[in-house]
Amino acid sequence: MQDAVSQLHGIARLRVGTALAVAIAGLLVLLPMVERAQGGGVEYVPSEVLVVLEPGMSTETIDITFGTTTAEEIPVLGVARVTLPGYSSESEVIGQIRDFDGIIYTERNFLLEAPEADQSSMPFIENDPSLEDYEWQRAVDQIRLTEAHEVSTGEGIRVAILDTGADLDHWLLLGHLCTAGADLVDDDPDPSEEPDGIDNDWDGYVDEARGHGTHIAGIIALVAPDCEIAVYRVLNAEGRGTLFNLIQGIAKAVEEEARIINLSLGMQLTSPVLQEALAYARDAGCLIVCTAGNTVSPNPEYMPAASPHTYAVAATDTLDVKAPFSNYGDLVSLTAPGVDIYSAFSDDLCARWDGTSMAAPFISGTAALVWALAPGLAHDEVMDIVLDAAVDIDSLNASFAGQLGAGRLDAAQALSIP
Repeated sequence: MQDAVSQLHGIARLRVGTALAVAIAGLLVLLPMVERAQGGGVEYVPSEVLVVLEPGMSTETIDITFGTTTAEEIPVLGVARVTLPGYSSESEVIGQIRDFDGIIYTERNFLLEAPEADQSSMPFIENDPSLEDYEWQRAVDQIRLTEAHEVSTGEGIRVAILDTGADLDHWLLLGHLCTAGADLVDDDPDPSEEPDGIDNDWDGYVDEARGHGTHIAGIIALVAPDCEIAVYRVLNAEGRGTLFNLIQGIAKAVEEEARIINLSLGMQLTSPVLQEALAYARDAGCLIVCTAGNTVSPNPEYMPAASPHTYAVAATDTLDVKAPFSNYGDLVSLTAPGVDIYSAFSDDLCARWDGTSMAAPFISGTAALVWALAPGLAHDEVMDIVLDAAVDIDSLNASFAGQLGAGRLDAAQALSIP
């Protein structure tokens, strides 16, 4: 299946009264405008809508009634991705579908993004990878990881990464990846990263999220070296993906028995469809950790961080000061190192990267350490232990006191090591 995010006519901006002009192959192409559906400035795939069905309702009825075509379904969530007829007013057809008996609600197939790609935060690629720099970086000391490993290494806990895929043969990931996982972007079983060397989102950067998923996987392998990492590709190499692919990945991770789901991605929009998928995963017993975002704001609508079903992670620097890019506020559960993080990168290389995306897997990995030590705990009980063990850093962040959650992660304390 062709990556919908990369198609020329596959993206429309929800901005009323403006048009987006894009130069492609030397020509100025005007992308189609679509009226404001929800919020502003959030992109979606035109001619598609996500339909949430009541039990017993079939997509065949929708297709016959409205001339739509059902592209894909997620039965456990009751969600279908439906293509709209090209000859009609999209907003009019969506409204008619929404009001039809047997439909709970509809939502555009919005796009989401790795926050580092959204902010054009680039990694510093190390052409001479160093195991020593990886294992003895400052973050390891900050969270007291060496002491924690004397008690637990995360054995038997499956952690799912929903991201850009990964370099599955990377030397730092060998022995850490399990056979679970999939590519939801291209609808195949191989979740390898797939940079294409093209600026598909026309932002002046080519494949700016290349290595993002590999970097996240490397951090989890560092923190919980004996956990099982399952990779699900839901973003392309530009760091962008669709809402439908994300909820597909969530459902797949639950099906393949992940205990922890790491989401280093987001979008600036409240999404009922995503809320339902997150609730489904949490009800299935999954712990969901996500990035708080890199927009230097409280950002109360940033999803999935704003969801009550997730734990959002802000980033701190090497001195426990809030990273200058990191979000803060009520949505933050706690913080973790997110500056100058050394981890795996594409093509067997390593890189240093800054971002709340890098902070989140420190929490996911530590939760795996706790859960491996006490496998009978529920997900909220595991996270309560991690939160209670956090180091209060308000005195170092006077301007953000009370807005950095429980504090900075302490992996050793979470395992009751004084």
